Amino acid sequence: MRNVYGDDHKYSLEFIPRTASDEALYSQASISMDLSDNMYASWVENGSYSNGVKRSLLTSEQNKFYFISKDSRLEAIKMEKEKLGKVTLKFDFNKIEQASSKQYTFDLIQRDENGNIVGGETFVVENPTEYSFGQITPEILPTYCTDGSVKLNTNLTDQQEIRWVDANGETVGRGETITVRPSSRNKDYTAVILSKDGELTNASISLQILSGIKNVKLSGEDACLDIEFKSETAENSTIVVSSLNEGKVLCSEKLPAGVTTITVNLTKQPVGAVGISYSVEGYLIDTYKFNK
Repeated sequence: MRNVYGDDHKYSLEFIPRTASDEALYSQASISMDLSDNMYASWVENGSYSNGVKRSLLTSEQNKFYFISKDSRLEAIKMEKEKLGKVTLKFDFNKIEQASSKQYTFDLIQRDENGNIVGGETFVVENPTEYSFGQITPEILPTYCTDGSVKLNTNLTDQQEIRWVDANGETVGRGETITVRPSSRNKDYTAVILSKDGELTNASISLQILSGIKNVKLSGEDACLDIEFKSETAENSTIVVSSLNEGKVLCSEKLPAGVTTITVNLTKQPVGAVGISYSVEGYLIDTYKFNK
């Protein structure tokens, strides 16, 4: 991407299917755009404007944006005079819907502040074919850890790339092995596996939930809650107790790692229904409702 004018200007980027049939690619692949560091910094400094794009959940991919429809675009990317920026597009196929290979045509369009097209490229994308990996049926192999996390890998050895996807369709990691923390809301994972020859297959698993809240009971003349966990608490875990009647937080505590029970003091707190949430590293693992 380049600045086509003699002074500083802002631009937008769009990635548009050539025909209606090309839109089928959105259901088969995650289309991502990576901005070079100078373009990303400019986008942030000028307000972080976008339409119809999703951000990556991975902190290592802050420059990555997912284009999910023909209306997706990034806006207000300021380019200084005679400066260049780099845009990298990637197509992560999730499934095969075509019996044979099919081509999809998309146009990457650069517009100026007035909506004029000032640059662009055409991309022709071909979906991979399904691969059986010989006589081996792809499987995900889980290893359950004492803190409730689960290490996942596969039984395949000749793959080129593995991308891990959660139940919400979000990419949560890449590589042969990944550690996840299943919750009641998110316990299903899929490994999207690409062979060295560009052929695609996948394997899925629904994990057991071995972390979370096991039981809650009153103690200390009903002034405290004893909370028992299904497994040892993890690093950076937090418990939050809220009044469901009043809609306010009664207490929030960071938990020590490696314990299976804690006591929360609710002296002078009102009687009624309370909600208890258990989170690890900011991710909600479990919730529990209790009447005090």
